[in-house]
Amino acid sequence: MHNAPINVGRGDPNWINTRARLAFNKLVEFGIEESAKKINEADGDMAGYFDKAGIAQRLHAYLDASHKTDRFILTFLDYTEKHMGLNQDDLVHEFVDGAIGNHYPVPSRSLINVEKILNKYLEVSLYNGEKLANQTDVFPTEGGTAAMVYLFKELKISHILRPGDMISKQFTQLPPEIRC
Repeated sequence: MHNAPINVGRGDPNWINTRARLAFNKLVEFGIEESAKKINEADGDMAGYFDKAGIAQRLHAYLDASHKTDRFILTFLDYTEKHMGLNQDDLVHEFVDGAIGNHYPVPSRSLINVEKILNKYLEVSLYNGEKLANQTDVFPTEGGTAAMVYLFKELKISHILRPGDMISKQFTQLPPEIRC
């Protein structure tokens, strides 16, 4: 069997992570069922906001450890509790609320527990084991282009860049093999 290379360098890769997508959808399902408990509308499509207190325990009861996707979620929750000390009701509420889109995310740059998880990953993969998580704010973006747009917009708003400013010629005269 021939393994085709995966395209990871563009905004539209030729692959998806099925486990993560299925887990996300499981959280959406759970969130909708939790929300539906708040409005008693027979055969209706409306739901309310779910309760945060006890949500982690309710998710555990909802999941079936013999199912691959559910086991993935349970393993993740176990790790975040035992190795990161994250409050499980806070974490599950944040994930489920974000998955079903009940609110605009707060803070707008990264959800609180998502930032903790990303920083834990970055300590291993980028920070070379340095404990920088408590000193680092994470701002996830939709991709590299969006990151540059946000960065230049902030530089303009902060009056670091002004109309007419240019990037130094030394950066525009790079050899063709390393130009973007």
